[in-house]
Amino acid sequence: MLVKRVITMLPNVVYVGMGKSGSTLLHKLFLRHPDIYVSKKAKEINFFAKDMNWSKGVSWYEDMFDGYRNERWVVDISPGYHNKTKSIARMKEVLGDEVKIVFTFRRFTDFAFSRYLHRIRGKRIRGGFLELLEQKSMFIKPLDELVGQYVDAFGSENVLIMHYENEFNRSSPTFEKRIYEFLGLPTTDSYYETTEDVTVNSGFYPRFVHADGKPYEEEYDGVSYRVPADTLVFCSGRAYKNICWTEDVEQEAAQARVLQSSWTTCLDEEAYSYVQEKYTIPLAQRLEDRLGISFEHWHVAEPKRVEYRESPLPDHYICDDKLRAERMSSNKIQTPWT
Repeated sequence: MLVKRVITMLPNVVYVGMGKSGSTLLHKLFLRHPDIYVSKKAKEINFFAKDMNWSKGVSWYEDMFDGYRNERWVVDISPGYHNKTKSIARMKEVLGDEVKIVFTFRRFTDFAFSRYLHRIRGKRIRGGFLELLEQKSMFIKPLDELVGQYVDAFGSENVLIMHYENEFNRSSPTFEKRIYEFLGLPTTDSYYETTEDVTVNSGFYPRFVHADGKPYEEEYDGVSYRVPADTLVFCSGRAYKNICWTEDVEQEAAQARVLQSSWTTCLDEEAYSYVQEKYTIPLAQRLEDRLGISFEHWHVAEPKRVEYRESPLPDHYICDDKLRAERMSSNKIQTPWT
């Protein structure tokens, strides 16, 4: 019996961060590009950052890219690498010191709040934004030092640094051209689909919906939803993070109200200014000193208000049967790694 040989190759490009700064969009584009291969098994493999994955060995990591068909570039997109010092040594051991490294920097104030919402969506942790920020329990890392270590390890010629606010501007994005130039690929062809990609991985703040004693109904973006009576739903904005309770609902709902009341769902101007002055501007200066590139756009003339939309209810509560089936099927297609 003939056995089909699986062709694999270890990555020669690694996107290391920051998180919440365009990694999902890059993954979608790279899936379309004929000269670039990314894993179809997982968007974020985190082989070098997570000890559990590292312990599985290089063969496991290589198998994540077993769909490789002689593309010029194989890319690992794992934003979690940027804040793990151990990732650098492991990466150099497995991939060598000529691997290409890609960074996207996002203004720390905006990144931090987006990351905070991501954490409470995914882990349902308790606490307000400034409270957790001051506790350094989320993402306070010596970012300038870590980036410097990547440059030292792989050489400045092998490190591409992009700015989210500039290169990923929705009206005139330039990130494709920057990356293709960096990888020596033609810059005349674009794989960015404006209508489909403009809202990739858009942000939401999470919420609980409690249908207490009677069904709960609402309309969101012109779509009607209905939650059955005596049901508690956690709406995360991500299909694989939604949770539904139909037992012990009153007890769970009481806990949910306490948890939700601790969350910051909007970053006002005062809080924005505070984070800018205490964290973002000093970090921008350290990055400029270390990397020799401008972070002037991290300064803002006036503090701004950052507000995300509330998460929609899960698709299986959509009233229209046909639309519900289409949405749920589309979710599976768009996020195969879940």
